[in-house]
Amino acid sequence: MKVILSRKGFDSTYGGYPSPILPTGEMISLPIPSTMDSVKYSKLILQNNSIFHIMKSLRPTIRINNEWIELKPTTTCHLDPDIYGYNLNRPKTYKPSFGQIGTSQSHLKNNNIKRNDIFLFFGWFRKTLLKNSMLTFDTNNKGKHIIFGYLQIGQIIKLTLTNKHTIPKWAKSHVHWHPFRVIQENNTLYVSRKRLSWDKNLPGAGVFNFSQNLILTKKIIVNRSGNCLFFLEI
Repeated sequence: MKVILSRKGFDSTYGGYPSPILPTGEMISLPIPSTMDSVKYSKLILQNNSIFHIMKSLRPTIRINNEWIELKPTTTCHLDPDIYGYNLNRPKTYKPSFGQIGTSQSHLKNNNIKRNDIFLFFGWFRKTLLKNSMLTFDTNNKGKHIIFGYLQIGQIIKLTLTNKHTIPKWAKSHVHWHPFRVIQENNTLYVSRKRLSWDKNLPGAGVFNFSQNLILTKKIIVNRSGNCLFFLEI
């Protein structure tokens, strides 16, 4: 079994700020903005959490194409990996999945990524606090790179026009079933197993609550002379 670390969600270029760690410990990886896709942030509801309202509370603007613009109910995103189970109008047969294309997919293919290999998704996160019923970033907490979710591959599907008749209907609800992407021959969808191969009690894809064990960013260690002994940031 291969383990693939894959960086996803907001960064300084796409989105412009860290994804939030809610006061409950939930980590919400914010999908990057995309004018090409049709999924709106305002439609992303996770249990009782509105992703749009969370974002609006943290910052009223969003970074798209190196420009800060107002976050609106019509602002769209690239919902991928799709492992959170958002309350979207999709087929009941829809499965957690992750799309890859271009050089990223070529790299996975060249490394023979196959069924039962597992993706570990990480991103840039920062803790939040509730102040006057508003969510805000904790000024005493710096952003860190943290593992927030996983997907063990159960099926690999080519999302291309050349094999459109063999693609399950539910898969055409994924953002990689897009006119610009399906014309590329290596446009690929990684679909999760129903259950993990080594633990049938756990789903084949999911997300984590915050834990110190999931942090990838290492602390700076400084000796008494003030010299930095060790620093690593992914």
